[in-house]
Amino acid sequence: NGGIILMHDQYQATRDAVPQIVKNLSSRGLCPGMISPSTGRAVAPDGVTPTTSPTTPTTSPTSPTKPTITPTTSPTTPTKPTGTGGCEATFSQPSTWGGGFQGQVTVTAGSTAIASWTVTMTMPSGQSISSLWNGTATGTSGSVSVRSTAWNGSLAPGASTSFGFTATANGDSAAPAVSCAAA
Repeated sequence: NGGIILMHDQYQATRDAVPQIVKNLSSRGLCPGMISPSTGRAVAPDGVTPTTSPTTPTTSPTSPTKPTITPTTSPTTPTKPTGTGGCEATFSQPSTWGGGFQGQVTVTAGSTAIASWTVTMTMPSGQSISSLWNGTATGTSGSVSVRSTAWNGSLAPGASTSFGFTATANGDSAAPAVSCAAA
């Protein structure tokens, strides 16, 4: 209970394994959850009850108060490919909670391969990034630049990768504007 499993979805083997992993964990009375923005601990989302009982007795720690999670998909219009080879960036918002949200940006190479990419995000007033993964950020509010890392910068034509972040929103979880430049 409260364990975290981190997998990178850029690998086809990982994407293929997820349904089997979820089925196995569900058979043991476990369910997918989220990281609580208030405690930093893994918690089950509201309204989710495991479908079967665990096969072995377990004790569970006192759960922190669970935030209300509102899954959303808020893609922005992809940017036109720019730079050598070009790329486009799209934004989605997997979840929101009072005072914050989780964002994901997918970077897709244009018709030719790219060696690296930089996404510029214009964060609405009152929003700031509190954590970021799969990229290197310059700034946390206003205009934020996110560069590719050593392992996810090179993309074949039409290939994609993504980075994610959590942000404080001060009541406004409007989507940031995103644009992409490739080298």
